Amino acid sequence: MTHRIPILALVASLAACSAAPSTQPGPSAVPDSPEVTPAPTPSPAPKPPTGVRLPRTAVPTAYAATLTIVPGDDVLRGEIDISLSINEPTGVIWLNAVGLDIDEARLEASGQSLRGRVVPGGDEVIGIAFDAPPAAGPARLHLVYRGAISTRDDHGAFREDEGGASYVFTQFESIAARRVFPCIDDPGIKVPWELSLRVPKDLVALGNTPAVSETPADGGKKLVRFAPTKPLPSYLVAFAVGPFDLIDAGKAGRNKTAVRIAVPRGKGAQARYAAKTTGPLLGLLEDYLGSAYPYEKLDVVAVPRLATFGAMENPGLITYGASGSLALPHEETVGWKRGFAGTMAHELAHQWFGDLVTMDFWEDIWLNEGFATWMSSRIIERFEPGWREDARRIGSHSWAMSEDGLLSARKVRQEIHTKDDIANAFDSITYSKGAALLGMFEAWIGPEKFQKGVQRYLAAHAHKNARSADFLAALSAEAGKDIAPAFSSFLDQAGVPLVRAEIACDKGKPPAVRLSQERWLPAGSRGAPEQTWQLPVCLRHGNEKADGRACVLLDKKTAELPLPGAKQCPAWVALKEGGHGYYRAAYGRDALSALLGKGQGALALPERVAAVRDVDALVTSGAMPASEALALVPGLVKDANPILERNALGLVFGVREVMLPEDLRPNFARFLVKTFGKRTHALGFSPRAGEDEETTLLRPPLLALLAERGEDKPLIAEASTIAQRWLDDPAAVPQDIATTALMITARRGGRPLFDRIRGELKKPNHTQRRNALISALASFRDPALVNESLALMLGDELDPRERMRMLWRDERSLDLSLAFVEKNFAALRGRIAGESLGYMPMSFEGFCDEGHREAVSRVFKDRVAELVGGPRNLAQALEGISLCAAQRRAQESSLRAFLGKF
Repeated sequence: MTHRIPILALVASLAACSAAPSTQPGPSAVPDSPEVTPAPTPSPAPKPPTGVRLPRTAVPTAYAATLTIVPGDDVLRGEIDISLSINEPTGVIWLNAVGLDIDEARLEASGQSLRGRVVPGGDEVIGIAFDAPPAAGPARLHLVYRGAISTRDDHGAFREDEGGASYVFTQFESIAARRVFPCIDDPGIKVPWELSLRVPKDLVALGNTPAVSETPADGGKKLVRFAPTKPLPSYLVAFAVGPFDLIDAGKAGRNKTAVRIAVPRGKGAQARYAAKTTGPLLGLLEDYLGSAYPYEKLDVVAVPRLATFGAMENPGLITYGASGSLALPHEETVGWKRGFAGTMAHELAHQWFGDLVTMDFWEDIWLNEGFATWMSSRIIERFEPGWREDARRIGSHSWAMSEDGLLSARKVRQEIHTKDDIANAFDSITYSKGAALLGMFEAWIGPEKFQKGVQRYLAAHAHKNARSADFLAALSAEAGKDIAPAFSSFLDQAGVPLVRAEIACDKGKPPAVRLSQERWLPAGSRGAPEQTWQLPVCLRHGNEKADGRACVLLDKKTAELPLPGAKQCPAWVALKEGGHGYYRAAYGRDALSALLGKGQGALALPERVAAVRDVDALVTSGAMPASEALALVPGLVKDANPILERNALGLVFGVREVMLPEDLRPNFARFLVKTFGKRTHALGFSPRAGEDEETTLLRPPLLALLAERGEDKPLIAEASTIAQRWLDDPAAVPQDIATTALMITARRGGRPLFDRIRGELKKPNHTQRRNALISALASFRDPALVNESLALMLGDELDPRERMRMLWRDERSLDLSLAFVEKNFAALRGRIAGESLGYMPMSFEGFCDEGHREAVSRVFKDRVAELVGGPRNLAQALEGISLCAAQRRAQESSLRAFLGKF
């Protein structure tokens, strides 16, 4: 699942039965049996299980379910047969269930038919109790029940309206299958599922597998039966119902698998790029992984609005938010295309990592998400080499390191004790840190051996479950050495290594580099640096005559690494060969000047990007004055390399507005104009014919920086003109430029613009345009308009999955936003998609002083337990605010000295 972006970004991403699947008319059919014996007087309720995993006294071996789904109805009706292996006589079978009313329960076992009764089991658990415990052996549990189709959430079964029609979608990762099926909702239970859907006869019904029959049903409905799935955990079961248009995207892969894009009615023209790229991406994955796509079909379903995830890897039925998967021609920007391809490659990679081979439980979710993130990056490199994915992913890894620097950061392989732990597992640590570790160890043992290790792992555990140890064993077998201790040193402890290097050219000795490691910590952190890893370090070194490389496993606090082949003392050392390495690199002033000065021409682009990102980290830690980092920026941008320029912008954005004293803000604006003004005005708002894609991607952030922080009045005026032009005609301006111009204008806008945008939002709009309008409404700074836009969260103009976006504001409006949450918390809980509520505390990470930290704590401390995943998110938000305040204090004198020149 593609996860949270900020995470919300994020993810937001989702034992074979020995007996043959039932051939009876549907899951409601049960074997012939003796007359049912009425249950005697109920005995005392059994003690419910504790913990997040249910007991294995009765284990499912297959599921068969029939659901009645009417998109305009908020109730679903279901019947399910659960084939069981009862491992020991038991008076109760425990299942996960949320919001399900069981109307009938019956167990067929050992030639008997036992009526069951529902007993409460605590949080999200029910028991089916029997007064005559069934004996060990095979059995079938038949349940008839009712559940809900949510109009607020984007998990479980949920309804969305689009273009005057209603649709039902599902999202079961991580633990939402229990909202639709009474089941053991645990990834370690991986068995075949046989699904049938009773739906209105004029609608399209889609499932994980191809439909095998459609027959008329009562009440103007039809019964659609799908082929049994291969073994799947409950979180990967999926269906969708509605008046979809099905777009043929051709055949793909070794088995010529049929690919379709399912879109809301009338939106087929917006699926052009999705239909064009999905098949080729699948073929590239097959080539790398050495095996065919493992499922019978591939449908990609566009979901109009999502709040907590971007796409989900359900085998055979990938769901993908419309904002990322559908676009009109003028909305197919460079950034949008890259975003679609990267996310689709991620979800397709999951068909192997997560679907074919599933982690045993959520502590190993990195085996899904870290793998898919790493794999998608490798595939994009092959799909479009010109996109320079090797440089782009450095930024993703650096973001993970920033979060990993927090003391509240979780481990990659974090123990799971509560639902909060499961919710928190879908973060940048799982996705980006997991991917970075894979890349680091791939570089260390070699790409070919690593590829063979991956293929060995997939072949050994196909259609089964696996754990981290299984993957590390496969990798070690191909590497010819045990890499588990080194890899586990990153999986099983939080934090980021900081590697220091000192060039040693002692007389009479060959050149060497002295290395040391400790934990990288931000300025103001209370953490202790005394922490070590088994850390693969591969560095490059050189001078005017030659360059070379050297590698070592830094498994102690310090080590000296000889430089093979070096005939003289190197002029520079780059601590991350190829940009690889999940660690921060510390360079002294002279070493950094050599590296980004004369040495820069010898560095590969990923190595230059990594060096810039590490400079930013040194500023954050207080090890480098901000003045020295800002002084590097003009040199980094002088060659007009758009990729390097975008990363240099990161050094500038690191100086947040709230970190600057009021009197220094005009100086900062003049610095920006002097450094970027000529380049920005040369680019302008209008793309040039034939310009390269990297320049196109550079334009929006550069324009936003100069207009917002640089207070460039000509740019601000031009942005207003462009915004008005786009409001009049969406096709007149490329979408990325329109979004940037609209936000620049909204931040200075008043009532007339606000009313115009709000009026446009009430009209039917394509997804991209609607998203831009919503973002603009959240960008106004006038206090009255801020309050009015916040109030939209309590009304009906926005869909429940859109309302949370009104809280994500710039630093100038956070006080009003926090006051609104404090006053309306109870109402907001019922108005916002449930899974997004846990991220609410993170809306206020933009504060940068202890007074506001206390205010955020006061608002949430007694409420955060009501928000799934909320406690850790609050802890991270509060820690981030404190660290920002500490960094502001640490860097103020440096910034004052530097900016005083402007």
